[in-house]
Amino acid sequence: MYEVARVDALALVRRFRTNDPFRIAEALGVFVRFTPFLQLKGAYIYLNREHHIIVNSALPEEEQRLVCAHELGHVRLHRDAAVMAALEDYSFLSLRGRIEYEANLFAAELLLDDGEVFSLMQEYTREQAAAILRIDPGLLDFKLYSMQKRDFQIRLPITFDSEFLAK
Repeated sequence: MYEVARVDALALVRRFRTNDPFRIAEALGVFVRFTPFLQLKGAYIYLNREHHIIVNSALPEEEQRLVCAHELGHVRLHRDAAVMAALEDYSFLSLRGRIEYEANLFAAELLLDDGEVFSLMQEYTREQAAAILRIDPGLLDFKLYSMQKRDFQIRLPITFDSEFLAK
C-alpha cells in the first residue's frame, strides 16, 4: 500500500499543480471545515454521500496543513472504511495500525519533495531538517522511509511512530 499512497499523492500534485491539501480537497469536492476540538486534531467523515475533513482550528497553520493532508489520505485511500464508519468518530486518534500508517505516508508524499528533503539531509540532522521544512519530525520519518525504499542514500536510522499526530 505504500506505493499506492505515494503514486496517488504525486498524481494529485501533478493534476492540480499544487501540493496544498486545502486546494486539492476543494478541487476534489471534499468539504473542509475548521472546528475548535479539545483533543482531536482532525477527522474524516463520509456523511450523506459527501466527504468532509474537519481540522482543529486551534492548531498552528503548519499543523492544520499536515492534518488536512493526512485526512485527505483517508479520503483517497480509505473511502470504504469511512462509509462503514460514517456515524463513528473516524479520526487518526481513534484508528490504529495500517490505516494511519498509510495516511501518514500519503501526507508525507503530498507535502514533501524528494529533492528538497534529500538536499537537506545531506547537511542537517533530522530535527534540523524538520524545523527548516516547518513540519513534525514524525512526518519527515515517513518521507525518509519512502526515499530509502526507492534507494535514496539516507544515512540515518528511521523510527516510525504512526501516532505522531496524536501527541
